[in-house]
Formats: sequence, structure tokens, C-alpha cells
Amino acid sequence: MRDMANGTAPPRGLVTVRLGQQFGFARRPAPPVRRQQLQRPEPQNAMTLTARGDALRLVGRFREAVALFDRAIAIAPQAVAAWFGRALAHQSCGALVEAERDYRRVTELAPRTAHGFAGLATVLAMAGRLDEARVFADRAAELGPDDSATVIAQARCDRLAGDHAAAARRLEALTSRPGLAPQDAVLALGLLGDALDRLNECDRAFEAYARANRRFVAAHVSPGLG
Repeated sequence: MRDMANGTAPPRGLVTVRLGQQFGFARRPAPPVRRQQLQRPEPQNAMTLTARGDALRLVGRFREAVALFDRAIAIAPQAVAAWFGRALAHQSCGALVEAERDYRRVTELAPRTAHGFAGLATVLAMAGRLDEARVFADRAAELGPDDSATVIAQARCDRLAGDHAAAARRLEALTSRPGLAPQDAVLALGLLGDALDRLNECDRAFEAYARANRRFVAAHVSPGLG
């Protein structure tokens, strides 16, 4: 069984999930209401531009999202949400250098919040830079130990270090939380499947992937769409 977090397909018969914050998913149409929202004339307010960028990012339109975040940052250079949104968009399309740059800016603008440090740890782990990633994951844990982004960053570090059991424990605890955001649930369940796969727990890995698939579909496909 191959490793989803590295972007390769699982074996035949396995329900696959291409993780939202890292890969984007199968090209499915957005729900009609969201499509109408995205077709509205583009505003000039930085906050609204950021919100529109986030909506585009969540449906996999990363380049368009980056363009809106660029405009928001040009209007309001201190807008943390715009920098963070652009970092996520860059990360989602594999532009790790750009994502690292933006996450570093988030940590400068919001040094007392965990999100920027967790994001920075995540992209460094994705780039294979374990020692650096651990430093920022630890900082995120100091600021927001229960934050989902922190837990995911720590689990990525565990996996990169070869401690798949530790990663699985973290991710199982995270995915059992009520009210976990859909995008966090999809990502965490996919990573959990990867960790369980490496531990040769194939049945449990399959179930984690299947749960991730169900959560993704529930969050992105409205009734009546094919």
C-alpha cells in the first residue's frame, strides 16, 4: 500500500482521498450557491477579497485564490488572514517555498498564535526538513497544544521521523473530536490512513481512507449533483 501523503495512489480497490490542503481533490462541481457567490463582481475591500480567496481555495481554484490574496495584501499588508490564506493556497498546489515564505510572515504578524507556526512546521516537514519542522511544531504546541493544525504538524513530524505509531495516536485522538472542521477531518483521516498503512494495519487504514472520502463528499457535493 503506497503512501498518500507523498502523493502516490493507494493499491487497487482502495478508496482514495486527495487531501484538500495538500493536493486538491477530484474535479467535482461546487454547489450551485457557492458557484453563484464566486461569480459575483470582485470587490476591493481586503477583508472581502480574503473571504473570496478562501472560498476559491476550498474548491481547489488555487491560482485564482492566490491572485485575490495578492490583492488583499496589497491593500492591507498587515492582514494576517490574507497572508495565511495565501500560504494555504500555495501549500495546496505544492508551492512549498512560497508557502514557507507566507507562513513566516504570519508568524511575524501574529507571534502569539499557533497557526502560523503549525503551518510552517507542516511545509518544512513536507519538504523533508525534520529538524526545522520540529522547532516550529514545538512552538505551535506551546501556543495552541489542542489546535488541529498543531496536532497535524506534530503528526507529520512523527511520520517523517519514522514514528508512525505516535502519528497514529495523535491523529486518532484528533479525528475522534466532535465538531472537527471538515477540511481538518479529511486531512487528518488521510494522514491517519497513511500511518496505519505503514504499521501494516491495512483494514484500519482502509477505514480511515473511506471515512476521509465520506467526509470530503459530504462537505463538497450537494444533493442532486453527480
